[in-house]
Amino acid sequence: MSSLPGSTVRRAARRAAGDRAFEVAARDTRLAWRGLRRNPGFAATVILTLALGIGGTTGIFSVVNAVMFRPLPGVAAPGRLVAFTRIQPSDVYENMGLPDYRDYRDRVRLFSSLAAHSLTSMSVSVAGGAAARVRGDLVTGNYFSTLGVRPALGRLLTDADDGEPGGNPVAVISDAFWRRTFGGDGAVLGRAVSVNGFPFRVVGVAQQGFAGTRMGIDADLWVPISMQRQAMPRMSAEFSPTAPPGGSTCSAAFATAHRLPRRAPKLRPSPHSSRQRTR
Repeated sequence: MSSLPGSTVRRAARRAAGDRAFEVAARDTRLAWRGLRRNPGFAATVILTLALGIGGTTGIFSVVNAVMFRPLPGVAAPGRLVAFTRIQPSDVYENMGLPDYRDYRDRVRLFSSLAAHSLTSMSVSVAGGAAARVRGDLVTGNYFSTLGVRPALGRLLTDADDGEPGGNPVAVISDAFWRRTFGGDGAVLGRAVSVNGFPFRVVGVAQQGFAGTRMGIDADLWVPISMQRQAMPRMSAEFSPTAPPGGSTCSAAFATAHRLPRRAPKLRPSPHSSRQRTR
């Protein structure tokens, strides 16, 4: 009497277990099919429920995937990009003002660059036409360079545009807005757009696909933060800093940023303390 090698016995055991599992699954499938055939109404309900559940799940995942998981188009290194804001315990809304952004920019050294923006709704018209509500962004001069966005036409905003308050009425428009409003006209540079009644000069078109950094909300227009009083005269703006960490982890950068208000708790008052927030 001879004995089989252990490896041979194990393979035979696995094959027998697999065969038994297949037989059980086949038997259960046949029983389920017979039950459904005997009760077609129940079968229709089961099939409809499965179809609605699978379709709904697929639809929700498609939306979530498009809004939350896909990289921001047009951004050079979206995997290194982080965004943060500040909410004090006594406030419901975010309350990051422009002076706060400057404090973080000057004191938190773990970011390779730190820009700020405030997305809002603007009334925009072209060549005396009817005004339309579009999403516009008030941005710091380093906004586009921080994100690594390139121009499709002309140039983008720079630090030189974000200097003297009210001194640089220039704007960058999105590729979608350029095609929708100007028909993709290459002579759009230098054209005037009216933002809440104040004229701005178009200096560039952002690269195709880029529509800001708010997932699911596309921006059509970007103007310097220094032009806030002209672009949004009634707005008390809150700003959201956006930055790629410079050689450090996101957790370390956020920890440093979180400690800053503790070191200087009275450095800046809340933007809500003296005036009501409007949009």
